Amino acid sequence: MTSYRLGVTVIAWVILVIALLGSDAQPQILVLGGIVSIVMACGFIASDLVRAATPLVWAHPPPIHITRVDDEAVTMIARQLRGSRRLSSSLRDTLLSLADERLLDRHGIDRTGHPEAARAVLGPGLIALVEQRRARLSNLTDLHRLLNEIESI
Repeated sequence: MTSYRLGVTVIAWVILVIALLGSDAQPQILVLGGIVSIVMACGFIASDLVRAATPLVWAHPPPIHITRVDDEAVTMIARQLRGSRRLSSSLRDTLLSLADERLLDRHGIDRTGHPEAARAVLGPGLIALVEQRRARLSNLTDLHRLLNEIESI
């Protein structure tokens, strides 16, 4: 490989000297040989670096697998949210039924039979949901907050 590179450098130097002599430039042959040698050495180094480089393979995090929830109430809430920003009465009823189930399961309180005891356990967001007929859902953060309040009962 070294003899090949030396041959290519000498050939490039000879061609350059002949071209300059043909144009009546009167080149300094040794200085021109040094310049050609430096330029060719830089070219060979660049060529070696390109060949020695290996492609970089970026590590990808493992894909996230979302498990599906087969809960009818959650499926109904998701379906109702896809098309509306307004809290529909069926969505409100679903959220209230979830809250009622949680109240009865965790605290033994029936909201319709003991409204004052239920009010003491429900948070302010759920109390507002119980008292309003047509509540507005300004963004999904509000729904998330309501669901967190239901879970914390």
